[in-house]
Amino acid sequence: MDTIQQPTANTSTMQPIADHDQASARPTIADFFRSSLSTVTNDETFKQIKASLQQEAKTVKILPDNFNDEFYEKVFLFVLKKLDELIAIDVPKDILAEAWSKYNHLQEYLDSEKYPPEKLFKVVLMLEQTIKAEYEPSFKPVVDVLGKTIELEGFKFPINLEIVVKAGEIGIQGGKIVNLSVGSCSIKGDINCKYGEGIEGLLVQKEEPLELNQVYSFKDGVPIKTLEEITKSLQFWKQKTEIKAGESTA
Repeated sequence: MDTIQQPTANTSTMQPIADHDQASARPTIADFFRSSLSTVTNDETFKQIKASLQQEAKTVKILPDNFNDEFYEKVFLFVLKKLDELIAIDVPKDILAEAWSKYNHLQEYLDSEKYPPEKLFKVVLMLEQTIKAEYEPSFKPVVDVLGKTIELEGFKFPINLEIVVKAGEIGIQGGKIVNLSVGSCSIKGDINCKYGEGIEGLLVQKEEPLELNQVYSFKDGVPIKTLEEITKSLQFWKQKTEIKAGESTA
């Protein structure tokens, strides 16, 4: 995950927040994509996967030729349900707070003498920021068919996200981001599907405003990254970008 703009920061002292978390109330990537994923069984990628499953069934002779085609749809719906679980990624905490925890100018908040851990400080984000994130959840489904346990080929779901945030505020205490709020937010992203060795295609693509109209608190906080951790993160993403560029020109 990486950010491409840095915010302007103003600081002031605030009262400590209550020791509670709001994980169940925070929006996730699964929430964002769920309605679109519910219709993908009609798209071209699903048709290719279904054809592959049918071929697998014939190869290993696990199903009779006249087996109900609904079986393949049930398998894929099971896969989508599992995907929904895998992408229950907390947007305010796991994406926004994690991205902001890497800003160089937040390093000073690791100084416990200058910023005592019993006090809460706020940083006002004045600029528009674009945060990019990539994920690739994967798993191998195991299904029971006519009394036989079958392990299918592995599914991979490359996910690309771009979140634009306009203004906001983060609370810092004890070297951690413990809450945040944003002025406005929009998100666009896509989920692709890879099955086995030869099938790859777009499942969903979506763009819309994201409602983040409250203060989100994090009980354990998100640690502000040290300069060494930030450097390692930048090196990782640089290497990943170089690998992708090499793959695209091969």
